[in-house]
Amino acid sequence: MDTPPFPLNTTFKYNSVDLGIGYKVTLRKALYVFSKGLKDVKGAGIAVQELGVKQFYRRTDNLMQKALAEAHFEDPEQLAADKDNLRAELKRQCIQNFEEQTKPYLHDPELIRTMAVARRKLFKNLKALEPEPAGGK
Repeated sequence: MDTPPFPLNTTFKYNSVDLGIGYKVTLRKALYVFSKGLKDVKGAGIAVQELGVKQFYRRTDNLMQKALAEAHFEDPEQLAADKDNLRAELKRQCIQNFEEQTKPYLHDPELIRTMAVARRKLFKNLKALEPEPAGGK
């Protein structure tokens, strides 16, 4: 049986895809809060989450393909660094996309509070996607 020219590391591939999906869901949830509001917080009434998710896919598709194509499967330390780089770029894309989707509606003073609540949800969920520190805290 022939051995592939590189070691197969399907865990990295699946983890990377799951990571991308996690960031997409985080963005969608925050934009949904901005769109629909909460009990005592007015929503924008526009489905900004739909456009936000489309933009996220458009902007991160090449990023994901590049990360998987250029991953250093033979070096576990470099592979971990590759995943950290991917995570940082996905986070940056989420924040940038959120700002772009909400900015046009901030002329309404009532939506400033909605944006603050949605942004807080975004950052809370982004924090949950970060890996736990090596020390366990």
